[in-house]
Amino acid sequence: MDATAANSRIGDWLSTIANVRKHGTTGVSPEERMLQERLALLPLPKVMQAFPLPIHQTRPIPIESLQHPLSVYQSILEMPI
Repeated sequence: MDATAANSRIGDWLSTIANVRKHGTTGVSPEERMLQERLALLPLPKVMQAFPLPIHQTRPIPIESLQHPLSVYQSILEMPI
């Protein structure tokens, strides 16, 4: 089955099965719920304003090393308990 064949059959399935059965959480069919919700929906604005993209700021990388020299770790291993 390809997309064209699936799309030709989906309308019947939606109108006879999917949109008429009761939803488990709301207890109302999607068809009834859409009729209620449609009254509260607002139209999209005619002109979409572009929002500036956030500028990703990079953190400065420290020049000094945050790790001790290996000799420090070696001396810790050689310490008497």
